[in-house]
Amino acid sequence: DLAGDDFGDVSAVIAAFAAANGTPANAAANDEILFTLSNNSANATGLYYFKDVDGDGGISVGDKIALLAIIGAANVAAADFNFA
Repeated sequence: DLAGDDFGDVSAVIAAFAAANGTPANAAANDEILFTLSNNSANATGLYYFKDVDGDGGISVGDKIALLAIIGAANVAAADFNFA
């Protein structure tokens, strides 16, 4: 969960992503990832876009990250999205 409910706190986002992501075995330069982080109050989820420009598997200088949406739910799953 994202401490402090602050979806725009880049340091907190990086720390939460690193804790959940671990050490990826197959990271490559320019990988593009969508990921979610729930807030500490358990009533919203942030949807983020991450482009790993350097391919090190972590969010670092030169990489790109964007908050795409804040969803009014504690968690989201694949069934919540309609790809039709």
